[in-house]
Amino acid sequence: VSVVFFSLADAARPCTGMCYALTWKLRRMVVVAERHLLVNIEVLAESLEPMQLSALYSSLRDSILENFGDFGLGCIQPSLQVKHHCPAASCFVVRVVRKHASMVRGAITLVRFVRKLPVRLSVVHTAGSPRTARRAMLAWLERHLAGASSPPRRRDGWGAAACSGALTTRARAEISKQIRTLTKQRDLE
Repeated sequence: VSVVFFSLADAARPCTGMCYALTWKLRRMVVVAERHLLVNIEVLAESLEPMQLSALYSSLRDSILENFGDFGLGCIQPSLQVKHHCPAASCFVVRVVRKHASMVRGAITLVRFVRKLPVRLSVVHTAGSPRTARRAMLAWLERHLAGASSPPRRRDGWGAAACSGALTTRARAEISKQIRTLTKQRDLE
């Protein structure tokens, strides 16, 4: 179905009736290919306060600017979004357009400091939809919660550093809350 305008005056008029329905239908059919990157945060120094979402976003944006310049930042910034941050489990999800996912992945790997605190960021899972990203984060949180009480396995593909160390009661409660939230979102789908 194509819409043809006969003159410039017809194109300037607002759509009504059938034209509006066609425009809405065409708008719904446009799919933006995105990638959702599950990122693990490994803090290399002692810190009393958890990482803030805004600090992670600004350090990621600074890394993109430093390594790929203004053009790289201009390409990535409109679609870059940090979502589902869990400070207790030290992980978050980054949403970006599929075309620039490798550039963002490189910038994540090259982040060395977040608010003058030395960190190591690593991408543990790449998902193509928000649903699979939530499932991966849910699995990550459950493994992190279970792995904190048992010694980490080296060959499980989820990274040994994230499961090491004991969790406090507050951290366990926060991770459990995050798991319940992600489970509710999964059940609504």
